Amino acid sequence: MQNQEKSDLLKFNTQLIQYPSVTPNESGSLDFIEAHLVELGFSTKRYNRNQTSNLFAYRSKHSRLLFCGHVDVVPPGPVESWTHPPFSGHISDNRIYGRGAVDMKSSISAFVCALSRISPYEPSTAILLTSDEEGEAKDGVQFAIERIHAEGYLFDQALVGEPTSVDKLGDTIKIGRRGSLTGILYLHGKPGHVAYHHLAQNPIPAACKIITSCSEKAWDQASEYFPQTSCVCTTLSSKSLAGNMTPSDCHIQINFRYAPGLTAENIQESTEHIIQKNWDAPYTLSWHISAQPFLSTVGSLYDSTVKAIYTITHNKATLSTSGGTSDARFLHAYINEIVELGPLNATAHQVDEHIPIADLVSLSEIYETLLRHLR
Repeated sequence: MQNQEKSDLLKFNTQLIQYPSVTPNESGSLDFIEAHLVELGFSTKRYNRNQTSNLFAYRSKHSRLLFCGHVDVVPPGPVESWTHPPFSGHISDNRIYGRGAVDMKSSISAFVCALSRISPYEPSTAILLTSDEEGEAKDGVQFAIERIHAEGYLFDQALVGEPTSVDKLGDTIKIGRRGSLTGILYLHGKPGHVAYHHLAQNPIPAACKIITSCSEKAWDQASEYFPQTSCVCTTLSSKSLAGNMTPSDCHIQINFRYAPGLTAENIQESTEHIIQKNWDAPYTLSWHISAQPFLSTVGSLYDSTVKAIYTITHNKATLSTSGGTSDARFLHAYINEIVELGPLNATAHQVDEHIPIADLVSLSEIYETLLRHLR
């Protein structure tokens, strides 16, 4: 990359970070990106709903590659906790600091600037950016891609710029994600005096047994691409009216991360059996599925991504489906092959979130290599 191209990349990324686009407010960041894409010959559309903004940029009705990303970020927290203001895009010690530097404005900057370094008439790429990924994600990519597909736009492959790297840039790419299922349980007991606890029905011991059983149960076995299903308790709360009374209720929240071989219905049924085995009084149980598991086709995009990573960094990428959810789950119904590749995720959502300048440059060069392969 030439010095001027590097300077343009740093400037673009710094400016993008400076937009305080806390989810779901894009704060003008999409207008900024759209102006650059229009200069590169893209046509653009907006698919907005409620407070969410979605930008779609394209050059033809049928694109070989769709790049997907999000401009929204999580709140920075107390500004005084940051070494540099969270929306300053401050450059220090060869790093760019700011909320979104990792998750995931740097990926967007790297991709847009990679596009600017190849022919503006390259027709094989489209871009979909949202301001609703860090929030409920109901009005973002999930909504936009359905509308885009209904209007007849087609894509062979998709690249998502989530921060996938662990120790070195490009050491990990993702080709699928686990499902996410949350159970919210209320055990309704009978309060009583602690001295006569046998006359009461204390829900706390039962809650502990339920949590332990769900957490330690072998729900499935690890596979080639997916780890073993996990169950993690995120909430356990109960409070009595006095120190010498047992409580009447207990609230539990558990989350399952599961592979495609296991269904949400399987988990729900088994969990109900565990509850009924340990609790013989009334209870209330509700479920929320925030993501279905999926595994992408492993094809030419994967091969090209691995080669591009090695060409630029000499790192050998490994496949993974670990981590949280991403917008890739919404693309899976419309696009057969999806690859996720982005910067190191170590400081994502943390105070002093940052990306090394060298990694930003290399990531843009990896994206450029991929784009040139598409031509």
